[in-house]
Amino acid sequence: MTGRLISRDDIMTVEFEAASPRLAVSGAGRIARARTADAELTLRFTDTSLDPYVRAFQSGFSPFASAVASGSLRIVGQLANPERLLVEATVDQADIRLFDYRLRNDGPLKIDLDRKTVRLEQVRFVGEDTRLNLSGTISIPDDRIAVVAAGEANLAVLQAFFRDIRSTGRAALTGEVHGSLSNPRCRLCDDRSGRVRHFRSRTRSTRSTDDLVQQRVHPP
Repeated sequence: MTGRLISRDDIMTVEFEAASPRLAVSGAGRIARARTADAELTLRFTDTSLDPYVRAFQSGFSPFASAVASGSLRIVGQLANPERLLVEATVDQADIRLFDYRLRNDGPLKIDLDRKTVRLEQVRFVGEDTRLNLSGTISIPDDRIAVVAAGEANLAVLQAFFRDIRSTGRAALTGEVHGSLSNPRCRLCDDRSGRVRHFRSRTRSTRSTDDLVQQRVHPP
């Protein structure tokens, strides 16, 4: 890791670069030397592995899945006060793999974090027999999630996110993840060719399991 820090009056100017076999990040910007630490920063990441970070928050993410991305982060606001902080993420290239199945972004992915609420502004993925659009919000202060996935999907892609699923075929579907972040509920509606052999995912809570709605359709 290398960097440079210049302090002039009440403003610090920062520049840095960091690299490892699975990470390449560079950044630059300004931070005010004040209690609120007002900042304007831009970070760039290239061919960076995201799956270790996903597993830190989602233990059900398949150990056989990998995610590598390139893009940028724009951070504006008070670093000391997340209620007044805006983070804009743009992913120019995303490559998700599960065994030999590949999923990639269809256009730039745009995700915002504004006042502790994550918004999926533009999230589209494509792959073999797959075209999915994700939208919704995740509110950290309210411990709530409301995310919808709609489109066509090769059902094998579900195994990247739910370890207990065994699925084949393809489907036109609408999936929802909603409820509390600590114990979210999932609902999947499948109305085209495909077969879900097992779709039950335990949450971390010992009091209940995910409420999953499924429709079995046998391939022709």
